[in-house]
Amino acid sequence: MAVQSMTDINELRASIEKRVANFRTRLDGAKMTLQSAEAAVRTAESQLAEVTADAEKRLTAIRLVEEMLAEADGRDRYPYREMSQEDAMRKALISASQSLTSRDLAEALKAGGYPFTSNNPANAIIVAANVNRKKYFVIEKEGNRALIGLVEWREGHDPFDDLNDTHDSSDIGPGSFGFSSGGT
Repeated sequence: MAVQSMTDINELRASIEKRVANFRTRLDGAKMTLQSAEAAVRTAESQLAEVTADAEKRLTAIRLVEEMLAEADGRDRYPYREMSQEDAMRKALISASQSLTSRDLAEALKAGGYPFTSNNPANAIIVAANVNRKKYFVIEKEGNRALIGLVEWREGHDPFDDLNDTHDSSDIGPGSFGFSSGGT
């Protein structure tokens, strides 16, 4: 196809320049839209980081509260878990407000979380009551069963006797308070 005239060429050039200008305008608009979108993405990322940091702080606080509640619940539900056997027995008897058989006392300690190592907890209770290192217990016969009670429940019991019985004075001797035993 031969070019017919200079006018046709000028018209073709004007048409092409118009189309290029139109594309440039659309491209500039797209670039502005892209820049706005990128700015929006940066803003959203910043907000997301803030929300995430806040959520992590709140989750940490919630975990801490849950741990505290679980610990408190464990103490309430398992009050004997970290006690000595004699202290756990004494506390269980005080809670029951009456003497108990070794089987009933063993069940109370197990329910309260006491970690028996014996395969026969009722027997371990009897042994602890008989050894009675802290002088807490008295075993009384009632018919054909033995009841374990607290010494302090007996009539005429002087609570100050317990203080005198449990004091270990084997470490007291000359020089035990930092004084020399020699004369001055």
